[in-house]
Amino acid sequence: MRNLPFVLGGSLLLALLTWLLLRGIDTNAPTYAMTLQIFDDYALAEASLHRDVLQARAGLLRDYDTFTAAVRELVLFTELVGGDIHTAIGLAGSGDLEVTGNSGRNKVYGVRIGTGESATAALAAMQAEEKTVEGVQAAALAARLVDQRAPQLWPALPLFQAIQDILAGHADSETRITDAVLPRV
Repeated sequence: MRNLPFVLGGSLLLALLTWLLLRGIDTNAPTYAMTLQIFDDYALAEASLHRDVLQARAGLLRDYDTFTAAVRELVLFTELVGGDIHTAIGLAGSGDLEVTGNSGRNKVYGVRIGTGESATAALAAMQAEEKTVEGVQAAALAARLVDQRAPQLWPALPLFQAIQDILAGHADSETRITDAVLPRV
């Protein structure tokens, strides 16, 4: 009788371990594997983006001068509103910038301007197609933000100034953008 508590305790412990073992058999293995793959893809995309940004900053990646300038200015805007610069250089900032630059309505709008259509005509044509170009309104709001909070920041925003000029009707968008992103000598 003295060993009865130990036998009962051991039996309960054995039953608990058996129950945990059976519960540990993963019936959701495919879902778990897919979730892990999504996280791996996300990490790879973020690492690739950081690699591209670093290569662009080092001058090793062609055709990223505009992207690099945009990220640099995005960091300044982020600091202006008290944000964390890691947001600007991470997926939420430069990642979204890359996606926006490679697809979507803002890209279509930019391509129309780049092929010679005026900003006003391109916007009117897209509105006629019932397509919203949120970048136009966002650029106006960002300009007001700089004017109100830090007008001294304008010289550090040459790409954004070029965008403002193009939206205001500057005829030669290619020259204006190129002048904005080329290194100052």
